[in-house]
Amino acid sequence: MKYIILFLLLVLVGCQEPVVETKSTTKMQMIKTKDVSISIPVNIKAETIFPIKLTFPDDVTIVSSRLIGITMDMGIIPVMFNKDDIYKGTFNAQLLVGACTSPVMRSRLEIVWLHNGQEKYYDQVITINR
Repeated sequence: MKYIILFLLLVLVGCQEPVVETKSTTKMQMIKTKDVSISIPVNIKAETIFPIKLTFPDDVTIVSSRLIGITMDMGIIPVMFNKDDIYKGTFNAQLLVGACTSPVMRSRLEIVWLHNGQEKYYDQVITINR
C-alpha cells in the first residue's frame, strides 16, 4: 500500500506543468545628439519606476538634472544620476513620477553637465501615461 501511494505521488508531481519564469523587458528609445544620447522607455507609466540612461562621448561631470511638468505643475523632480563604473561617460537613474488627473502628461527633462570646463545644457520633452 505504501508503494502505491508513493507511486501515485510521484506520478502527480511529474504531471505538473513546469514553472517558467519570465522577465519583463522594457522597450527603450534612444535619442541621440552630438553631445549626449538619452535612453528612456517608449511607454512611461506614472507611479512606476522607470530607467533613464545618459551616454556621453567623453568623460563629463553632471551638474544638475531635473524633471519639470509641462502639462500640469507637478513641481520639480530632481533626477539623481549615478556614474557607471564600467562604461566611461555613462550615467544611470531610476525615476518615479506621480499621476495627475490628465491621462497623458508631458514633462521636460533638463540636464546640465561640464565638459572640459564648459557648461552644456540639453532638454528633452517626455510623455508619461497614467
